[in-house]
Amino acid sequence: DPLPPLNPSLLHQHTSSWPLHLHRRPFAVPSRRKWMPSSLCMTANAEGLAHYAATCQENGLVPIVEPEILMDGRHSIQRSAEVTEAVLSSVFAALHAHHVDISRILLKPNMVLSGYDSEGRAGPQDVAAATVRVLKSAVPAAVRGIVFLSGGQEEVESTLHLDLMNKILGANRPWALSFSYGRALQHSCIEAWHGKSENFRLDRMPSSSAHT
Repeated sequence: DPLPPLNPSLLHQHTSSWPLHLHRRPFAVPSRRKWMPSSLCMTANAEGLAHYAATCQENGLVPIVEPEILMDGRHSIQRSAEVTEAVLSSVFAALHAHHVDISRILLKPNMVLSGYDSEGRAGPQDVAAATVRVLKSAVPAAVRGIVFLSGGQEEVESTLHLDLMNKILGANRPWALSFSYGRALQHSCIEAWHGKSENFRLDRMPSSSAHT
């Protein structure tokens, strides 16, 4: 799909203390083994993200580039790793072609997970190790920050995976690893609240602080 024009009001956010703007492009893991998203799909989405990032930088904004591999399906963590690496490589090739300064972007990728309907889903150590391997292979060290989407993971699960990745990489990690979660920060609170004012008690809200 063509990239929609940026809202004119956003083009002046360079005067803001947080001049960030996000654009997401989803990719599905094909059900057949060894298949990748089509070259048309990868090229179109990578070009869309790169054009968006270049437009943001031309207007003083910091682009948050979000290529998300959807985890719906029965695929293994190995398939997820293959598709994630191929997509990230395609995205960075397009960013380079559009002369995007990758030291001035934030990357918002998925973690490398088994498909949600797969049997014998990979555990936390395997998820962290596979994600780090893919990032090292596909993401240039010039990228300053990687902020993960939760991709449907719950609070403790997503936070544990992030914690393990930072431990694997250690103090000399090439990029800052952090989070840009939506559902993983809100799901349990929303479930406890249920839209009822009488349920709003901060001391009863679930917390994942044990892993932060």
